[in-house]
Amino acid sequence: MMERVQQNGMALEYSAFRGDKEVVMAAVQQEGYALKFAKYHDKEVVMAAVQQNGLALQFADKLKHDRDVVMAAVHQNGSALKYVPEPLKDRDVVMAAVHQNGRALFFSTLQDRDIVMAAVKQQGCALDYAPAFRGDRKIVMAAVKQDGWALQFASDALKQDREVVMAAVKQDGKALLFADELQHDKEVVMSAVHQNGRVLRVTPFKNDKEVVMAAVQQNGQALEYSAFQNDREVVMTAVQEYGIALEFASNELKHDRGVVMAAVQKNGSALKYVPEPLKNRDVVMAAVKQNGLALHYAPTFQTDKKVVMAAVQQDGWALEFAPSLSADIDVACAAIQNAEEALQFVDKSLDNNHDFIECMIKHKIRAPDRPVLDAHIIKRVNFKQVAKRSLPQPLEEGIVSDFLGGSRKRRRRRTRKI
Repeated sequence: MMERVQQNGMALEYSAFRGDKEVVMAAVQQEGYALKFAKYHDKEVVMAAVQQNGLALQFADKLKHDRDVVMAAVHQNGSALKYVPEPLKDRDVVMAAVHQNGRALFFSTLQDRDIVMAAVKQQGCALDYAPAFRGDRKIVMAAVKQDGWALQFASDALKQDREVVMAAVKQDGKALLFADELQHDKEVVMSAVHQNGRVLRVTPFKNDKEVVMAAVQQNGQALEYSAFQNDREVVMTAVQEYGIALEFASNELKHDRGVVMAAVQKNGSALKYVPEPLKNRDVVMAAVKQNGLALHYAPTFQTDKKVVMAAVQQDGWALEFAPSLSADIDVACAAIQNAEEALQFVDKSLDNNHDFIECMIKHKIRAPDRPVLDAHIIKRVNFKQVAKRSLPQPLEEGIVSDFLGGSRKRRRRRTRKI
């Protein structure tokens, strides 16, 4: 039992030794939460439990009132403050808790300025639990510097404070959502889109090329909200950052070979948005080399062995989209080599194929769902093992392969002509 709880402390639940200190100690040292199942609770055991998992404090019974135990628990996990009896939630205990997890402030009615400041510095959104301090500029500034999203909990006045908002959007561009008036301030917006390009959606600068360029450089998807979907420079920048942004390019630029190539080289799945006339061999090959599954969007090339080989070498699952080549040994072997799950797409006619069986063995792949193939694999592996043990002396792997019927050609012995 000792070995079991040392590997998984929660196994104590099913043990007959829950009252044995040595077993219980081993369990809680591995997982403090195992204290829940212990029938032996002394201070040493409980301390070990909360030092491993502070939340084990909830199972500490009378020792919840022990200050040493409580401090150890909140130092390990601030949220353990939830289980601390009110009389022990003094300033030191609360401060220790919020230093470890700012959100522990939720479990405290003691909220002075220093405690709240410590909490928001650790977790900005802890400001949500300190309504009395939402108008305190220094506390709000500390909160948004840690997590810009905390701006939503600031007072209405501070949501329009330019310096506070600037700090917030630099940390998280989405914070601009909570600063309605400053969404018209170009400098603030530039800071926001530099951090998160998609924030362009809530701004009135969709027609400002400088702002749009900054946005698509950070996130190509921002092209969706731009008025420059027919601007080659903007679109090229967008697809180079996020190939699938090709979806939002104008029809004219979707027919631009340079734009298309940049898009599929960045993300092969952008092939989905390439017009059929431009889905030539070069474009499709570039797409599947980046993402083999892009073969799905090129039905014309699903019978092209070179394209399919490139696709399955990048992602074996691409074989799903090339059924006509599922019985091709080269393609099938390349696919399972990349992803053994691709075996489900391999034609069953290969289950009796010598070369394919050898491929399966080489890559150490079993086929439990294909009894015939799996039987061949097992039989051949066993035969090779027996044959190797039966050889009179150690031989090179290549010679063993020849002996067992491998595909290597025997070399002719050279003789000197007289």
